[in-house]
Amino acid sequence: MMTTLLLTISLLVTPAPAGESTLDLESRSVNQLLRDAQAAIDAGNDATARTALKNARQKMKDPDPRVVFNEAVTAYRMGDYEAAKDLFAQAAEQATAEAQYDLASVAAYNQGNAAYRHAMQPLEQAQMQPQVQETDDAIKSLKQAQDQLKEAMSHYRQSIGRGEEDSDARANGELTWRRIKQLQQQQQELEEQQQQQEQQQQEQQQQQQQSQDQGQSDSQQQEQDQEQQEQQQQDESQQQNENQGQGDSQQQQQQQQQQAMEQIQNQKQQLQDMMEQMKQNEDQLTDQQKQQMEQIQNAIDQLEELEKQLQEQMEESTDSEEAPEEQQEEESRQDQLDELKEQLEELRSQEQQVEEMLQQLPPEDSRTPEQQKQAEQLEDMLERLDQIEEELLEKMNELMGQDGNEESSESEDNAQEAQIDSADEGMTREEAKRLLQRVRDREKARREAREEAASRGPASTGKDW
Repeated sequence: MMTTLLLTISLLVTPAPAGESTLDLESRSVNQLLRDAQAAIDAGNDATARTALKNARQKMKDPDPRVVFNEAVTAYRMGDYEAAKDLFAQAAEQATAEAQYDLASVAAYNQGNAAYRHAMQPLEQAQMQPQVQETDDAIKSLKQAQDQLKEAMSHYRQSIGRGEEDSDARANGELTWRRIKQLQQQQQELEEQQQQQEQQQQEQQQQQQQSQDQGQSDSQQQEQDQEQQEQQQQDESQQQNENQGQGDSQQQQQQQQQQAMEQIQNQKQQLQDMMEQMKQNEDQLTDQQKQQMEQIQNAIDQLEELEKQLQEQMEESTDSEEAPEEQQEEESRQDQLDELKEQLEELRSQEQQVEEMLQQLPPEDSRTPEQQKQAEQLEDMLERLDQIEEELLEKMNELMGQDGNEESSESEDNAQEAQIDSADEGMTREEAKRLLQRVRDREKARREAREEAASRGPASTGKDW
């Protein structure tokens, strides 16, 4: 707590002569002004006393340090700490010159108090209305207050050893030193806060720019998708007109290809959403999660390659030249089988990558909610990949005659089987059938495992969330 010493010093004045009239302050003598000041001080009227003392000091040829000291006291009591600080300094200087060392010590001590109050006053006002003061202004005020408090420290040091208030000066000096340290800490916190605000503003600007760029990119992509869709519809319409006599088999095949294309695109979009979500928190990702990001990107690239191949297959099927019906169907079937085999290999590679990502996650009973959500997304991807693989195998079986048209003749089936069996590294109908059954069994087992895990409830993370 700040210790103050604000006792006014009695002024040596002569009594007022009998019958003296009351004149204005400008026409009154120094002795009259000092009597007025003493009376105002005794009555507790600091404003009147300060005015009288000021006028008396200005009329004195050599001002008495006691007059200056008392004027400083009245200014301090009125809250004018800056004026009080200057007046106490003047009183200390005059008292020292006149060898009044006790008065000089008290004046220096009170000069430190006035300097301290002058330094803390704007900070207290800022705390009453914090919304008015910006961060830059607050830092500037803190620096200025520190300088003023250091000035108060020097005044306390000057008063030490000069009088009875030595212990008070030491206590106030210690308090002022601690307050300087507090202001330095506040200044550091404000500077860190300001730096964070500037960084956040930069990040917001970057995010806004990215959002604008993304919006333009999405708009362009939508236009491209719309053009591709229109072009695709035109191609399909043209193909239907050209191959109207080829029957419903080719239309069904095109529909299956389109469904496969949509599923691949949906799977790619889901992976891209996961990548975007992980990139938003890229600074907080572990090395393992960053490795998972790379694997997800590889899976996206493979899906894009698969999408490209399927698109080329769909375009080639529309641009095939006219040929004898049996030869054209046979060549188209073989081409489709080869492309379906390539797509099947791509899907198996993706399934392996997703399974490796699942294996890298912690055991189910020790996963965090975020890791559990990631595991569920990976399992959903595996199911989607299994569905796509099952559809590809079904199409291969259809092309091989497993589920072919009932109206096909037995001779055509035998010719088709002979052709498939004689193909280099080809897959027979029985092999495709067994593989299809394995995929269905695996999908069923995975679905049963998820249902069993769901029936047990959410996995415990070992934390009280």
